[in-house]
Amino acid sequence: MTGAEVDSAARDLVLQCDPDVRKALRDGIHDWGVDPKRDAGMLWVIGPGNVGKTTIAQTVAERFRVLGRLGASLFFSGRDGRDDPDKIIPSLIYQLTLQHPGYKRAVAGYLRGDPTIFEKNREAQFLGLVVEPFQRFASASAPPWPLVIVLDGLDKCRGIEAQCEIMKLIRYFVQNVNYPIRWMIYSRPERYLEESFSPLGFEVTCIRVKISINDDEGYQGTHIIGITCHWL
Repeated sequence: MTGAEVDSAARDLVLQCDPDVRKALRDGIHDWGVDPKRDAGMLWVIGPGNVGKTTIAQTVAERFRVLGRLGASLFFSGRDGRDDPDKIIPSLIYQLTLQHPGYKRAVAGYLRGDPTIFEKNREAQFLGLVVEPFQRFASASAPPWPLVIVLDGLDKCRGIEAQCEIMKLIRYFVQNVNYPIRWMIYSRPERYLEESFSPLGFEVTCIRVKISINDDEGYQGTHIIGITCHWL
């Protein structure tokens, strides 16, 4: 998905948070992202439009990039194909190969065995080229810190069915892969996303943060909600 990365020149004017805006929230996200001892494999920031989710996502993604801990990032938009669900998984795979040499070798090996994988559906691509390689890595080969994947504006991805599928695939990764990948999702509070993420009987450690328009500093008005949810 060309142009959707955190540092892409194709994106419109990109803003970052002023130093004091939502500082406690941003610091909390940073601490979650860099601490390998944290159990939560996913952080989901939920809020209405124009509350500043993309600005927060941009700021923290830049921070992880500078630290060398940003595995991949996608900022969804209705412009220039940056909402195409079929480009999500190939884009994540490409960015991860740039950050993780062992993963790059694993993907190359898989493609030699199945060069048609990108002609298959999204689930097959994700299981074969994201889940399986990281499942095979021994804990000894894991980096001393997590890699963070940032998906901003998931609700802008084309098609409700595709949005729900991506949430389910991430949920599967968090539940089944013992590797320090941290997924950070930003979206509006769409009920269908909530329902796709938390079916009856499903348990996963997840941090969900709800932000509102009217809070002053940002974090004082932040409410922690959700599934097996604890904050930092």
